[in-house]
Amino acid sequence: YFGLLRQMALSVRALQVAQEVLFVLNDSRATLPDIPPEQKYGSKFALGIAFDRAEEAADECPCNEDGRPRKQRTAPFNTTMQQVP
Repeated sequence: YFGLLRQMALSVRALQVAQEVLFVLNDSRATLPDIPPEQKYGSKFALGIAFDRAEEAADECPCNEDGRPRKQRTAPFNTTMQQVP
């Protein structure tokens, strides 16, 4: 479940589609029988983080309903990657 949340937040670009996928994942997890309270808490916490990531991604690079980036007045933030020893 946690891996799916992470992959969804990294791969789905349109915010409405991302929210729908998160709701479907949450509903499918909620139907499982006998989930320990610790796992329920962790799942809710991870779901909140995934929602935040999706919203931040939509703010940084706004997309249309199809997931294609919209034209912007300024270019999105870009940084160089550096390897940490």
